[in-house]
Formats: sequence, C-alpha cells, structure tokens
Amino acid sequence: MKWDVKIALYLFLAYAFYGISYLFSDGDYVVPLPMLFILMPIVSMSFFFTSEFNKYSIFFLLLPLGVMSDWISQINSGISGVLAIINIAAWAALGLLLFFNKEYQVQANKNILLYSFPIASACALLFLINSPLLNISVFLLIGITTSLIIREDEEKYNLNTSVRRLMILSSFTSWMYLATKLSVYLA
Repeated sequence: MKWDVKIALYLFLAYAFYGISYLFSDGDYVVPLPMLFILMPIVSMSFFFTSEFNKYSIFFLLLPLGVMSDWISQINSGISGVLAIINIAAWAALGLLLFFNKEYQVQANKNILLYSFPIASACALLFLINSPLLNISVFLLIGITTSLIIREDEEKYNLNTSVRRLMILSSFTSWMYLATKLSVYLA
C-alpha cells in the first residue's frame, strides 16, 4: 500500500475507532468532530504539495471545502454558504473534467468501473436539493466506487498520480462524512 492510501486510511480508522471505543465505554458512537476539521486539511494539503502542479491541483483545495464550510459557518454563515456552493461546483467540475478527458477515457474504456467516479462526482449537484438521505446516498456512491478503484489501481488501472490522489481524497471525504453522520444519527 502506498503512502497516500495509508495516510487517508489510517486517519479515517483513527477517527472511526475513536467512535467505536466511545461506544464501548459510554454506549454511544461519537466521533471526535473537531478532528474532522484538522484531518481533512492534513490529507488535502499533503496531496496538494506532493503532487505535480496540473489541471487537477486546485481540486485538492476545493473538495474539502464542504466539510470546512460547516466549521466556518460558526464564524460567518454567509461565507459558509458560498464555500458550500463552490464545493458542489468543484465536485461536478471534477466529474465533467474526468469524463471528457481523453487520457482518462482511454483507461475507462478498458475498465468500465472508471466511469463510475466521474458520474458519482457529477451527482454532487444533487446536494443542491439539500436532502439528508440523498446526500448520504451520493457520498456512499462516491465512497464505494473510489474505494474499489483505489484498491485495484496499482495492478489494473495505473492512473495519473493526481487523479489517483483525488480519488483517495474523495474516498476519505466520503467516509469521514458518513462516519460523522452515523455518529449524529446514533447519538
């Protein structure tokens, strides 16, 4: 397993296992929500600074904005709303950019599963409906598809490093969101 997968996986497991340990000690699954606002930028920035600068680089900064907009809403709700819209647009733009990228299409034509990530990313436009069940479904779709692609990447797909790391970041974001929602639901 490469370091980029390890950092996202270990940070997610630490976040989720904290909730599980809290479940055994106090009877409620509660994740350390403030850690979410620290872990997301750590993964995002580590990928941004270790990947070559290209057309995908800006997405390392834009994809975590949805999570960070929740934290910023405590300070200024107007800026938070703008960041949430920028985040939704970034997810959709990433999906469209990959879907129409010739290099990515060549790989996706060989392995049809690769089309699932751009489609799932474009589904982020459904966040505008503001339905919790729909949001969970989209994040579950992104999390599952990216996890499957990342698991098989080294042997099967050989994706561009930036695209691969964007998928890891997307998977990390999705699973962190879902763990947090589970915590809210069970509390």
